[in-house]
Amino acid sequence: MDKYFSIGEISKLFNLPIKTLRYYDERGLVKPAYTNKKNNYRYYSVEQFIVFDVIKNSKMMGMSLEEIKSMINVNLSLENTIDLIDKQTKLLEKRIFELSQIKNSMEKVHYNIVDALQYDNNMFIKYNEERKYISYGFMSKTVDELEINLRKVILDIENKRKEVYSSFGTSTSFELFKNENKIVNNDIRYFIECDDGIDNYNILPKGNYLSIVLDDNSNNKEQYYRRLVNYIIDNNIEVVGDFNETWIFPRIGQDKKEVTLVKIEILIK
Repeated sequence: MDKYFSIGEISKLFNLPIKTLRYYDERGLVKPAYTNKKNNYRYYSVEQFIVFDVIKNSKMMGMSLEEIKSMINVNLSLENTIDLIDKQTKLLEKRIFELSQIKNSMEKVHYNIVDALQYDNNMFIKYNEERKYISYGFMSKTVDELEINLRKVILDIENKRKEVYSSFGTSTSFELFKNENKIVNNDIRYFIECDDGIDNYNILPKGNYLSIVLDDNSNNKEQYYRRLVNYIIDNNIEVVGDFNETWIFPRIGQDKKEVTLVKIEILIK
């Protein structure tokens, strides 16, 4: 049986797990050239090596197992091979673009976390350039409402873009909190990090913003808004518009509850 190779030998020759080779057999991609009926051991021939090469290369090109199976079972002409390569090239180009978007969003999150860490729950005034965002008109009067409305926006954005931890936020009524101690969020905001043809957007104007960064559960935000409002009143600061709240990075705390790195800010006249 020198001309046959055991499944273990094929596994080593092609760096494929034995489990994967058995799965290929079950799916009909490449069946053993010979199976010992006594012990059910699988053996493959040298002639089948090319099939394993085709499968490995096709998977690297992004083809599904069903597509590979169809290709193996058809005698492809060189012209059809060119069409197949062109098709997979376009799919890979699309995937490269999506991965580039993901990479850019990860780098932006990294920058925002590093920037936020330097303030350590202290109030500060920072100049910001103009920022673009899409506003979704969901009003939220409770944290639960806000969470539900956020999920609606995330679903919409996921259908359009490929990002990791996209930058979202909300506006909070300054007057309502100042006069009635109520946190009312007027919308959900998706901040545009990469402008690639989006034209229906709003703008946070450039200027100096009184800000605070917190790393806390969303139910504890009232104390941070109170600190900002008290500072504004005590120092006779004139502000413009409402608070802008940006959610930088969410995670799960030790008590298995949500903890989010958040920046709350308001424009100063």
